[in-house]
Amino acid sequence: MKTFDVPGVGVAVLNDGEVVFAKGYGVRKLGETASVDSHTLFGIGSNTKAFTTASLGILVDEGKLSWDDRVVDRLPGFQMYDPYVTHEMIIRDLLTHRSGLGLGFATSSRSRASVANMPTIICSTWWPARSFQWSLGSSGRISSESESLRQWA
Repeated sequence: MKTFDVPGVGVAVLNDGEVVFAKGYGVRKLGETASVDSHTLFGIGSNTKAFTTASLGILVDEGKLSWDDRVVDRLPGFQMYDPYVTHEMIIRDLLTHRSGLGLGFATSSRSRASVANMPTIICSTWWPARSFQWSLGSSGRISSESESLRQWA
């Protein structure tokens, strides 16, 4: 823990898909007494992007999905702020920062279950040009000038 300057760590060893050792060491947060245990959740930041993309890449290699599959075809409950955007969003858009979604809920106080069950993403800056994104006005609504660009796509 000293090497990485962290107050606590969790260690798990798996063999043939079975956990053979799981233990926590140290505390969850500096200055607090709550110990790390085998059930402690750690924020791992952007590492999840690599895990997700690698996992989807395996499915692509196996022919089980395509990078260009529509998200709603794989996740029927997926919904953006606009029905057109919802229908046109593809897996590749979500993985290449072309979804128009902001930083998300990494620092939110919401529970994982509440985020996973949110019915609609409120707003996005995406439209299916696959490379162009518009800006949001201060009110959170898309400006009329930006909206008029859709006719040229």
